[in-house]
Amino acid sequence: MSLPGGPIVELGLRSHSSLPKEKMAPVRTALDTGCLWQALTDHEWTVENIDNDQAVNDLLERADNDIPGRLLLGVIAMVTLVTSGYLLAPGGSAEQIVGGIKVMRAGVGTVIKTVLDKKEGRQVLADAIKRIRAGLRPRWWADGHLVERDDWKGSDFNAHLRLAANQGFAPEGYQNDLTATELEGKALTAFQASLTTAAANLDDLIAMRKKNGTDTELSWTVVEPSFKQLNFMDKDLARISEDEPR
Repeated sequence: MSLPGGPIVELGLRSHSSLPKEKMAPVRTALDTGCLWQALTDHEWTVENIDNDQAVNDLLERADNDIPGRLLLGVIAMVTLVTSGYLLAPGGSAEQIVGGIKVMRAGVGTVIKTVLDKKEGRQVLADAIKRIRAGLRPRWWADGHLVERDDWKGSDFNAHLRLAANQGFAPEGYQNDLTATELEGKALTAFQASLTTAAANLDDLIAMRKKNGTDTELSWTVVEPSFKQLNFMDKDLARISEDEPR
């Protein structure tokens, strides 16, 4: 049975008629770019009232092997995410958010349908339905479990969902959020690497002077900024380091 998209979208938005007009417009635009309604109606399925967390959990359990159940989960997640601003119509900023990695720029229905094919994707979508209904931010999948992303806006979740649709939930070149300790370790490594580079550059300068037979000393005005920088760095590093063993 073929169903025209426009009327189906409007029917789906009936329960969200309380949304302000300025929020309803982008929701309608997103759903008009292609949704999952037709895919669901291509299968025999039973109308269900998925109105509580347990019903969502039951639907998630069935979604592993039951295609209509999986698509119903997707339709509910699609409408929930779109109407709450966590899934947007294709835009130009998503790849900037995820570090320039190629994301899926298809309509919201295609994104959801692709994510549904991944077990962790179904977990994310089911969890999002429950949390958004409870007034909470949806969680993300990282390191094998659902994690909080309190600093994400709707556009962040949208970008990462589109990334997952195109690259999976552990895309090559993308780094999940690091712990504070890991971030500090990376910063220390970067600092130490910069010192190694600086020392090599100084060695190159000295070698070049020897090769050229240069024996005149550099003027103080030229090297003073470098000496001051090294002095400041020495003091700063000493403040965060243990004393040298005697």
